[in-house]
Amino acid sequence: MAAGLLAAAACVQDRALPQTFVGPSELALSLQLAAVPDVLPLDGVSRSVVSVLALDGRARPVPRLPLTLQILASGELQDFGTLSARSVVTGPEGRARFSYTAPRVSTNPAGQPDPGTAVTIRVTPRTGDHANALARVVAIRLVPPGRVIPEFGVAAGFTHAPSPATAGEPTLFSAPFCDAPRSGGPSPPACVDDPRRLVTGFTWSFGDGGHAAGQTVPHVFEAPGSYPVRLDVTDPYRRTASVTQVVGVDAAAVPAPAFDVSPALPVAGSPVVFDAGRTTSSRPIVAYEWKLGDGAAGRGRVVEHRYARAGVYAVTLAVSDDRGSSATATREVTVGSGDPTAVIDVSPQQPVVGRPVSFSGLRSVARPGRTIVEHAWVFGDAAAGARGGRVTHTYRVAGTYVVTLVVTDDLGASSTASVTVSVEAAPASARGPPGGMSGPPGRA
Repeated sequence: MAAGLLAAAACVQDRALPQTFVGPSELALSLQLAAVPDVLPLDGVSRSVVSVLALDGRARPVPRLPLTLQILASGELQDFGTLSARSVVTGPEGRARFSYTAPRVSTNPAGQPDPGTAVTIRVTPRTGDHANALARVVAIRLVPPGRVIPEFGVAAGFTHAPSPATAGEPTLFSAPFCDAPRSGGPSPPACVDDPRRLVTGFTWSFGDGGHAAGQTVPHVFEAPGSYPVRLDVTDPYRRTASVTQVVGVDAAAVPAPAFDVSPALPVAGSPVVFDAGRTTSSRPIVAYEWKLGDGAAGRGRVVEHRYARAGVYAVTLAVSDDRGSSATATREVTVGSGDPTAVIDVSPQQPVVGRPVSFSGLRSVARPGRTIVEHAWVFGDAAAGARGGRVTHTYRVAGTYVVTLVVTDDLGASSTASVTVSVEAAPASARGPPGGMSGPPGRA
């Protein structure tokens, strides 16, 4: 019976004591990791050997320590490359080894940039308390195989002037490099955002079938409308960025024809000069076509014509520029006969027998550039006529008389005017002796 009590007491004592920890304390565990080499090309075959040394708190090797192995890329657990094992165990000297093989990526024969890729190999000891296990890491740098070239972060952009463009007129397209890296701003940009100045090729497509190459190029749109203009920029490594802008093109301005007539009051038979020098146009005028209103036509900026008869003529000028735009202008031209105009003034308005009547032709006018040189009068009675701008005549018998004036200019052209004069009998007290005669007619 005593033996049974001793056995029970021993059992209670064992349960009261803490269980013995198997393996080193996590806080006293040190893992030393090294990767050789620590830079690998992304070729699918290059390998790095990772060695692990496990030491306890007294810097003694920790044998038979299980380790879990993981790959982290871009901060995420993923198999970017290959581990030779998912877990290893340290040997008698506290060491373990495994390998990491870099993945293979597609390559560009012309070269590719180095984005600075790296993977992290995480080694976690398994000590029976996974939730509190402290992982250690070692980094391995991954570089592109072959030729390494700069990063390509180019944004294409361009300007054009004038804006809007005009059909038939040159429009200048330019793709300058931005003075500083863009931070937002208008979209699309008005310059090529390329801080490294990698771009060497500029090709243009103007949306109307036209193409060009160069950083600054001119282009002529033949018709108005909206055109998607595309710019492609290329660097020596055949990398391309592009941008498309819709460019508005307005219709070309048409010429504005205008002309002068000299003299301003032309006469039949005399030369008339038509001059289209007042025509305005944004482009060179290449054709002047005239219709002179009497069936005649002409060509050229200045034409000369003689009208056979007096009248009113509709003269039309049509002009065309070097792009084929045309316009017309029409004005009426009055062509006179060329004769002067005779005018008669009578004083007094109610003449009396035996008293002088004054006749004036001084208000008669000649055509511009001409002068009246002769006035010839006929008084309508038996008396002789007279000459002069102003004359007098005395009627001896009451009655109605037709007075005629003929004026002649310095070129021999003449015209006639007539007035009717009613002469009344003189009062009895004012009558002279019968058969009295007046003096000779006066001259101006």
